[in-house]
Amino acid sequence: MQLLIIVFCLFTLCSLVAGTVLWIARYLQIAQRWERYCERLYQKIPARAQVILRRWFDLEQKATRFHYRVINVSCLIAMLGTFSLLFKLYWLAMMLVLVTALIVQRGQRQFRSKQAHIYRELPDFCDLLAMMLASGLPLIPALDRVATASSMGFLAREINYVGQQIRRGTDLESALNSLADLYRVNALSEWCKLLNRGYQQGNSLIDALMFFSEQLRDEQLNHAEKKAQEAPVKLLLPLLSCFFPVNFLVILGPIFIQLSQGGY
Repeated sequence: MQLLIIVFCLFTLCSLVAGTVLWIARYLQIAQRWERYCERLYQKIPARAQVILRRWFDLEQKATRFHYRVINVSCLIAMLGTFSLLFKLYWLAMMLVLVTALIVQRGQRQFRSKQAHIYRELPDFCDLLAMMLASGLPLIPALDRVATASSMGFLAREINYVGQQIRRGTDLESALNSLADLYRVNALSEWCKLLNRGYQQGNSLIDALMFFSEQLRDEQLNHAEKKAQEAPVKLLLPLLSCFFPVNFLVILGPIFIQLSQGGY
């Protein structure tokens, strides 16, 4: 009972403090200053650490105010952790660790799902890009056109953000390398290298993209066949541990009961 009272009081106190801070920030316009400070602080983090944080929290490249969220969550966890250690509320510290681990695990699971989406969408994107290049468009406008035309796909949204980076002054190679480094999909990395090499050397990418898409589809088909062949092996353990013992129990159970009672 005392534990519930402490939790309720702590939750009420945190709610009051958060409401007061939000009210002050609204009327004194502190939020804009805090966001600019968070942005400067986040920019001081090494680029490699920024990529790791994006993977942990499952945020796309185009995620707005990412730095603002990371700094705020870090400050909140630090304050609650300090409060729990000062007042010897070790259960609260353990809950913070558990919640943080669950958030990271959820982000990792969703990040792997996005990697799978990119892997599936890449062949169709290559075909559309090859069609745009065959019509006479340069590479960068062709990327923008395909990303705009297929805006429902996850890969198209990321390529659209690559186009926004290029319009802000980033070169194509850096933007594509940033995308490949964030998601770490082998097919995506090879595709980015192919585009960079063709863009720098001025070679035609139409045949290369068509061959790459066909090769990638064959690879996906082989991967699907391999998973289908592994399915019976994975079903073997549940069958041996659950299904067969029940059948043996149903078949041999009455016989053992009759033998124990002196029958037969």
